[in-house]
Amino acid sequence: MLLSLPGFDELKDEEKLKFRITSFEYKDHPVLTVATLLFTYGDTPLRYSLSCSRREGCCFQNVLYGENYDEKEFATFRDAIDFCNENH
Repeated sequence: MLLSLPGFDELKDEEKLKFRITSFEYKDHPVLTVATLLFTYGDTPLRYSLSCSRREGCCFQNVLYGENYDEKEFATFRDAIDFCNENH
């Protein structure tokens, strides 16, 4: 599943081995498709979200670190993993 996500293939092999999926949720609405993946990188919990608009044909993705009002958002897996590697 991880290999199918945009940007995951940009990570190093040793970084990919630190991923553990804890939850996956998929919602298919008439206008919007949303996938949410909760995972850990090492001991750091992260959340990946992918939203695709059926009408406009565009997709948005992000990786979130933290919870509630103390979240840090990253545009790619590479950005999120670099942050984790530097801060943990």
